[in-house]
Amino acid sequence: MYELDLQLDDIVMFELPTLACNAAFSLRLRSRFPGWSAHDDAGWLFAAELLEDGEGMAVLLREAQDLLEELGLPAIRFCLDGVVYTLEAHRTHAEDALTSAV
Repeated sequence: MYELDLQLDDIVMFELPTLACNAAFSLRLRSRFPGWSAHDDAGWLFAAELLEDGEGMAVLLREAQDLLEELGLPAIRFCLDGVVYTLEAHRTHAEDALTSAV
């Protein structure tokens, strides 16, 4: 196992499209999830360290979903343990009911 793999075990990395999205994630999450941000041609990478209490991942993803909703983003990609996932914006129960009724 490489040293970098060990360093990233408890880190979730979100791909964000703009500086404004990165600022919103920083403002909402950074006090509870330390980490870093970086910029490249594709956008922003927002890294957050998971909490050790076992609920860190669930809390982080719920907060990120709420932020996506507030920012008007339908979905973003995130990476955990070397696997890339898609995180969709949080949907209200009314939206879920409307979608399933169609």
